[in-house]
Amino acid sequence: MKVQAEISLYPLHCSDLTEPIWRFAESLKANNLKVEIGPMSTLISGDSQVVFKNLNKAFETLAAEYQVVMTAKISNACPEVGDDREVIMNKQRGFTLIELLVVIAIIAVLLAILMPALQRIKEQAREMSYRANLCQYGVVQMMYLDDHDDRYPSAWRSMVANEHPVGGYQWPNS
Repeated sequence: MKVQAEISLYPLHCSDLTEPIWRFAESLKANNLKVEIGPMSTLISGDSQVVFKNLNKAFETLAAEYQVVMTAKISNACPEVGDDREVIMNKQRGFTLIELLVVIAIIAVLLAILMPALQRIKEQAREMSYRANLCQYGVVQMMYLDDHDDRYPSAWRSMVANEHPVGGYQWPNS
């Protein structure tokens, strides 16, 4: 059975981490396994018995010289390591034109459904604002009437003795 293993190797108390990792990878390549070294892990693919046997052998060889921590994820469902791996990964990254058009159509339908409701809510909010302003005008008017013996202000005479009336109208001398 073909398997792929993702191996993360952590040499401890070692100033140069790359040398043990390269030695580990080279010992696997020497046994006809497909090896791809990545930034955080190494991918190895081949027959399951060969992979397990050589992983064990490479780890024991490396552990004889270094303190090493090795983690492994093994799968029989992954593609093989090689040149075609990038092509497979690139195909999985994009969306088809049909998928994009379907998403755009769904968004358009949702907007068509929501826009009238949003317009109604906006109009209700505007109406509530107008009502609140009218209420405030009423409160101010009632406060004025309470302070001035229930008399409305004169539209023609100024409240302040030295102030001219609105519009520049002058009363005849009285």
